[in-house]
Amino acid sequence: MLNNQLRRHANAATLDAVEKYLLATAFVFFAYRMISNYVETGSPVTLIYALDQLVVLIFVLLRRAPKELSLRIDDWIFGFAGTFFAIMISAPSGAALVPPIIVHGVLLTGFAIHVLAKFALRRSFGVVAANRGVKTTGPYRFVRHPMYLGYVVSQVGLLLAGPTLINIMIIGLCWFLFVKRIAAEERLLLTDEVYQVFATQTRYRVIPGVY
Repeated sequence: MLNNQLRRHANAATLDAVEKYLLATAFVFFAYRMISNYVETGSPVTLIYALDQLVVLIFVLLRRAPKELSLRIDDWIFGFAGTFFAIMISAPSGAALVPPIIVHGVLLTGFAIHVLAKFALRRSFGVVAANRGVKTTGPYRFVRHPMYLGYVVSQVGLLLAGPTLINIMIIGLCWFLFVKRIAAEERLLLTDEVYQVFATQTRYRVIPGVY
């Protein structure tokens, strides 16, 4: 029994390290694209979104090891695909749909929501479905997955800044993958009695009154 527990812990730690390495590597390429665009255009939109994604990486690198990490291949695919496509979004190049002050406001609102969610989680944030402890404070008092709400708001801000067909397609795919990731996280977390109570008390997953 002890050997099995040690083996599971070692496997989880190895997979946790692999996840961190892959995300850090992907972010380097993303940051290069965003900074290059800022140098060319001087638009603060790309810097705000780059900062948005940098915070994601920082919290991943600083997180604690999970109590339980999903070993299902589809959970890993959905987790990494959702993160990968989020950093494949291109800098806005179409005509802005609203004034810049509104674009910046929407982007910063989305950024604030998911950063507050990450601070509530502290070192319990991850990409692949895992149980690093159930959190019920901060924005988690209103929805069960406020981080995804922040991502959605930020991506709406990017579309308002200058929608392109490729970004519309990528962001639509991101939202589909968010739903898949939420389903994977809840399947694992609902085995925890604390989360079962939390899910009963907090009805909506992402958008109050909608989903």
